[in-house]
Amino acid sequence: MKKLMTPLFMLFVMFGRPDTESLGFDGLNLENTSTQTRTTAQTITNPILSLNLTSAEQIGESQARTILQGMGLLRGRRTYESALRGLRYGHTYGGMRSAVSLNPRMKAMLFDEYQKLSAALDRYKDYPVISRSAQPELFNRWVNEASSELRAIPNANRRTALMRALMSKESEFVHWENFIPVMGSRADTGFGQILPATAREQGINPYDPGDNIKGIAKYLNTLIARHGEREGLARYNGGNTPPARSYAYADDILGRVPRFLR
Repeated sequence: MKKLMTPLFMLFVMFGRPDTESLGFDGLNLENTSTQTRTTAQTITNPILSLNLTSAEQIGESQARTILQGMGLLRGRRTYESALRGLRYGHTYGGMRSAVSLNPRMKAMLFDEYQKLSAALDRYKDYPVISRSAQPELFNRWVNEASSELRAIPNANRRTALMRALMSKESEFVHWENFIPVMGSRADTGFGQILPATAREQGINPYDPGDNIKGIAKYLNTLIARHGEREGLARYNGGNTPPARSYAYADDILGRVPRFLR
């Protein structure tokens, strides 16, 4: 889960949302947010909304490219093949260097991302930018609600401070821009740069900003309860056998915590 800077994407597409009711995400009351950045009648500029997929079998290379672009995974100098490898790694924690193809398993991964991103775009269709600075009240609510999952840290103030410190490192508090998620090369997504496999384990939709922050808290709770703060943070970054750079990552985050204590 690496820190990255995201370019702005202006890809105007026609509306065409899939049915997201079956995905089961609870409704969030986004009324009474007059102090937040939101745009009514906003044209969503994410290219996946040009698709109307109902099954993974409908995905060919053209649809795959559109999904990868909508995720923010196919961008800049990143090739189609490297984006597919990144997606495979995000779902399996491996396979970054081996050959990749648009086989049924890959199509299922792409369809899963398509459904989850479509659901988040539908839910937050009035929010072209989602970040701490754009929605400070919503952001604080998401953090405070999610922090109850981080029971491995008894002090509530330190819980939220640690979560904020991690997000400042991972995404600089930005979840998406122009409806395109902040995404790393291995499909790590949003505020906490959460991998698809981790999101699945934690039972969250990583494209939903509130869910993404909840996923941070749930995953950290498991890691810190088993290994303590420093080792837990290193494993958040580097997996079960974190390299030296992951301990530098952990130390960086722990050094940021004091600035977020209230």
